[in-house]
Amino acid sequence: MLTAKEMEFVLSRRGKLILASIFSLRCILLAGMIAFSCSGFSQSEMADLKAELVKTNSLKVKADVCFRISVAYTDSLKIDSAISFADKVNEYSRQENYKTGIGKYHLALAKAIFFRGRNNEVEEHALKAIEIFSRQKESSLTGSAYIILANAQYVTDKISSAQKNYWTAITIFKPQGNITGLYSAYWWLARTYYKTSETDSASFYFINALKMAEQLNEPEKIFISGAWAGKAFLSLGDPRKAISYFENALQPRKGRIDKVGLRGFLRDYVNCLILTQEFSKVESVIKEVEEINAKLKDGYGVVIINRLRGTLEYERKNYQKAVAFLRQAISKMNELKVENSERKDVLLLLGKSEYETHQYDAAVENLRVAAQMSRGLRESTDEKEAVLFISKSMQQNNNIDSALYYFKYYTVLKDSIQTQQKQKNIIEIATRYETEKKEQEIKMLGKEQEASLYLLRLKSEEIEKQNLEDEKKSQQLLLFSQQSEINRLTATEKELALQKQEKDILKKQGQIDLLGKEKEIQAIVAARENRQKNIAYAAGVIILLLGGYALLRARQSRKLSRELATSLDKLKSAQEKLINSEKEKEAESIRSRISRDIHDEVGATLSGVALYSQIAQQKMEERNDEEVQLYLNHISVNAKEMVEKMSDVVWAINPENDSIERIVAKLKSFAINLCSGKNISIQFDVDDEIVNYFPLMQDRKN
Repeated sequence: MLTAKEMEFVLSRRGKLILASIFSLRCILLAGMIAFSCSGFSQSEMADLKAELVKTNSLKVKADVCFRISVAYTDSLKIDSAISFADKVNEYSRQENYKTGIGKYHLALAKAIFFRGRNNEVEEHALKAIEIFSRQKESSLTGSAYIILANAQYVTDKISSAQKNYWTAITIFKPQGNITGLYSAYWWLARTYYKTSETDSASFYFINALKMAEQLNEPEKIFISGAWAGKAFLSLGDPRKAISYFENALQPRKGRIDKVGLRGFLRDYVNCLILTQEFSKVESVIKEVEEINAKLKDGYGVVIINRLRGTLEYERKNYQKAVAFLRQAISKMNELKVENSERKDVLLLLGKSEYETHQYDAAVENLRVAAQMSRGLRESTDEKEAVLFISKSMQQNNNIDSALYYFKYYTVLKDSIQTQQKQKNIIEIATRYETEKKEQEIKMLGKEQEASLYLLRLKSEEIEKQNLEDEKKSQQLLLFSQQSEINRLTATEKELALQKQEKDILKKQGQIDLLGKEKEIQAIVAARENRQKNIAYAAGVIILLLGGYALLRARQSRKLSRELATSLDKLKSAQEKLINSEKEKEAESIRSRISRDIHDEVGATLSGVALYSQIAQQKMEERNDEEVQLYLNHISVNAKEMVEKMSDVVWAINPENDSIERIVAKLKSFAINLCSGKNISIQFDVDDEIVNYFPLMQDRKN
């Protein structure tokens, strides 16, 4: 059983181990991305693109050029520049309403921010690009958008979704014969299967990617796909096949190849050579690794060299040398604080080497750590091997009980691994079947698309033929219309000539008529002159008559004026009498109204007072003091009301109260006294124009 201290050791390392594994995966991903996406843009090509951008006036061309520049900067990992040019793609495309350009903006931005780890945004922009490209029927760009969408899903462990989108990209690229697109889709699809330890399927798709790379004849792609195929076969336990792919990948070694990635593949290649006992090739590869270390100048190169030499000496059965190299590797790992699967491999090999050199206590210590790390990484085969050597070491130290415990544990692991292997074989067979099925579906889809393209081509030919016939007919119609136009113009010319003749005739006739009219006018003028003379004579006679008549009228007018003045004096006198009479009537009416008001307002009140007085006197005789007081109060109230009403009547007939201002003042006084007793706030708003209004007395009273 593990002690509490040993369990604490495992738990303390596990978190670091997971972090280190994630970091290693990111490094491999970045290296792979750079390797497959490098567009090979040189400085001169970039300068040409920027010159074209300045030279062109077309916004669509500007958007397309900026898209290519953005992608080139992304491939060079100049992300800020890539994002800047992606924004320019958006700007030019929206000015021109260039739909494909807007899709290119989303695609370029998704490619750029992928390297910033903003995977949710990558998915969002990739989906927008897919939607636009699908509507615009831009198949190649649609496939590229599906790949960048799947890449974002791959790094966030949405493996199933990523695989579906890579498959979609393959179905788009295959009918087009888009080798570059197929290479990218196959390579990344293989990476998803490698990540889920489905190495059989991974190797199949890495080989497909390698075929596409060879068709493209691009050394970088050949290297990365071949090397990963070698890693897949090494994981499958087939080092000989792995060697063939490693050598195929490493043979050309042209172009820009990442040194760190190259060193990792060389390390795996050396392990394959050691496992197949091809020791003669090992030294030359190790020397190449040392040359890379000298250029990189990192401490991790020391770990790799010591591990490779330790593995080589172990396979040669030089166990003492193996122990020395492997301890140097572990010492450097401790110094660099390396916690990953490579540390587990070195500890396992060191423990086995120490067992062979009879250093059993040291072997048990290192093998226990290796077993614990293997359990954390779920690498049962290495855990099983470590437990077996722990059991053997315990047995050599005569610790029989512990040896038996670890041997039983080894047996359990062995049975578990066999079961897992069977399950894995079943899964691999099912996966291979699904893979072949999908390949067949792609082929069928490709054939269907070919047939569709053929039908489309036939339809387009028919349409073109119809267009030619329509064009021929339109040309015939044009000729006919031109001939008709010529005939119409000829007829128009003849008609114009006839119209001109008619106009000449009409002009001559007009001249004749004009001469006749001139004679008529002369006769009319002579007659008018005679008539004017007669009128002048008549006017003289009329003027004399009018003068006499005017003189007569002047005399009559003076006489009438004198009579009118006399009448006006009489009328004025009568009017003054009438006014005095009306004033008397009005005064009488006012007196009558005042009398009526006094009778109506005061009489009723006095009647009430008289009545209340009689009742009060009766109650006094009955000695009912309470009711006497009540009726005396009624008399007091009625008396006050009578005084107020008399005051209102007097106020209404007072001439000083003719203005509206006095009426408003009266209303304010009444309202304020009424509201103050009830604690009511009151506000008056009076229009300034009302000061010019003088109401009648009756209106004032009302």
